Amino acid sequence: MSVNYDQASQAEKDWIKRQYDCIASLGDSIHTQWQDLNHKLLYMKQMLESNSAQNETSEVLQPEQNQTPPSDLLYQLDRGQGYFKLKMFHEAIQQLEPYVKEHGHFIPAKLMLAISYFQSKKLDEAYEQFKQITKLSDDKQITSFSYNAMGCVEAHKQNLDQACDFFKTAHHLNPDMEEPLINIGVCMNNEGDTTDIQPKMNP
Repeated sequence: MSVNYDQASQAEKDWIKRQYDCIASLGDSIHTQWQDLNHKLLYMKQMLESNSAQNETSEVLQPEQNQTPPSDLLYQLDRGQGYFKLKMFHEAIQQLEPYVKEHGHFIPAKLMLAISYFQSKKLDEAYEQFKQITKLSDDKQITSFSYNAMGCVEAHKQNLDQACDFFKTAHHLNPDMEEPLINIGVCMNNEGDTTDIQPKMNP
């Protein structure tokens, strides 16, 4: 590489320098994103460890055979959130599915999986996850987001009446959330392509 660089013309050297600066900038950006993820994952791990400690005293222990070790599941959760943050939804699904299968009550993981399904055009799978979240969560903002997302799924399928019902429920639960009202307008007045309706990334 050094030999090629030494023999390069000035224009070629300038091009190589621009490529290096671009790659270096991308590396810095990815490093910053992973630092942010690590802070969030530390909080999520603390929640999981606290929940596991409670379960040990309140639930009957199940046989351990054919179960993925907790450390492996946490690793999959770490990687799943990393891919999700980078909008690599197919890879996020591969990591998050095993975790959600074992910890279906953990809403942050279900939300990431549901959105990843939606972004990957797996609408039925996304709908099922959002539907489960509406039953599990006591948080009105999360429930509102999930109903709005279910409305988005129905809108993509051209089930506009059902979509509007979900959007109305979402707005009722969280009147400060404007997106459901906008989506209702699109569905009722044909003001845009309903396939463009998507839940925001941050519930």
